[in-house]
Amino acid sequence: MKTKTKTKKRRFLGILLSLALVIGMMPVLGLSQPAHAKEADIPEHAYNISVSPAKNGKVKADKDTAREGDTVTLTTTPDKNYKLKELGVTALREKVESLEEMVSLMGDAVFDGYCITETPDYSLSSSGYTIKIKDGAFSSYQMEEYPIDTLNISDATFDTSKSGQGEYSAITDSGIKWNFEIRNGKIVKISHYQVGGDTTFSFYGESNGSLPSIPVKTTTIKKGEKYSFTMPAANVTVSAEFEYDKQAPKPEPKAQPQPKPAKVSGTLIAKMTARGKTKFAISWNKVEGASGFEVFFAKCNSKGKDVACKKVKNIKGNMIFKWTKSGLKNGTPYKAYVKAYVKKDGKKKYVSKSPIMHAYTGNGTKKYTNAKSVKLNKNKVTLKKGKSFKIKAKVTKVKKSKKLMPKKHAATVRYLSTNKKVATVSKNGKIKAAGKGTCDVYAYAHNGAYKKINVTVK
Repeated sequence: MKTKTKTKKRRFLGILLSLALVIGMMPVLGLSQPAHAKEADIPEHAYNISVSPAKNGKVKADKDTAREGDTVTLTTTPDKNYKLKELGVTALREKVESLEEMVSLMGDAVFDGYCITETPDYSLSSSGYTIKIKDGAFSSYQMEEYPIDTLNISDATFDTSKSGQGEYSAITDSGIKWNFEIRNGKIVKISHYQVGGDTTFSFYGESNGSLPSIPVKTTTIKKGEKYSFTMPAANVTVSAEFEYDKQAPKPEPKAQPQPKPAKVSGTLIAKMTARGKTKFAISWNKVEGASGFEVFFAKCNSKGKDVACKKVKNIKGNMIFKWTKSGLKNGTPYKAYVKAYVKKDGKKKYVSKSPIMHAYTGNGTKKYTNAKSVKLNKNKVTLKKGKSFKIKAKVTKVKKSKKLMPKKHAATVRYLSTNKKVATVSKNGKIKAAGKGTCDVYAYAHNGAYKKINVTVK
């Protein structure tokens, strides 16, 4: 039994020895102990990184705080059509490099705070720099201004040993010692001593004698986009300026909404009326949405010669529906028609054309005369789909004793429907109901004199 117990103890001791060896070799093998066991994990002093707002772009740092020596990456994002003009990183100095620099910062400084005075009747020198106490400063010894004796730089001591702050001392020619404390770039305390004696008084607060910032060098990673810098032992401020990029493509002007063209509607019917012996008054009805009208005119065909009408007048707009043609030969047949048009994108498009009219100047010849009016057997009719109705039309004459214009010019009565989907009409005046709705059927004479009948299809 004793032998077995000894064996177990030896094994246990062997295991402990092995564990100790492994732990001891961990640094050599590149292994690490638990994080809580390392003193190296205690963070070093971290400094703040602040980014100032920029116009026409943004700047972003990859971290808010960093230790001295860390690399900080900045990303700039200009707004559309802008580019980076200048990127700046400045560190807030917490120390001065020389006593001369500190004294220059204190020149005529305004100190916002209070003072404690132990010797109210202390005699002050009138030479040198001046510290001004703001109105309202309180102490046992009120003062508006306190002049600092001219400092003897050669006799001054200079102590900047404490991290994150600076303590500066100077002794004047008259044996007075001044102590200055600087924290976060501001003078926060000024103490006045008599050499070998006690403190005479101290100012506490904050002076406007700020330490100047120093630039921090940046390295370009990608021009206009990414940059980096090495963190100094100070808080830093990042600022950027963006400018308009003249090379940026100019934005295309927004397309102005085009007004919708007016809907064209209406059937164009024209009429020729003789005025005296050598004129015609040509009139027509309004066509909704039309941009204007054109009148075409010619002498009627004679002796087998076909004469085409030519455009003789262009009337812009949709307000005038009458025009007079003069200088014609008395007792002569003429013909004319009117076209309505619209304009789109500067181009003209015809949308409606009247039937051709024929008439005599002077209202006729020895044998023939013009039509005066048209009469119908009904003014309106209602039909069922597929049913029909026969129009009975009668043309009255200007001169009853004469005949109407021969049919070689035009039929005595012609017909047209304003909507063939509702009703159609034959050349003999037979109306046939085609579909539900309403429309008009015109019966017109050779010169355009007309009468219409309203048709309703159920």
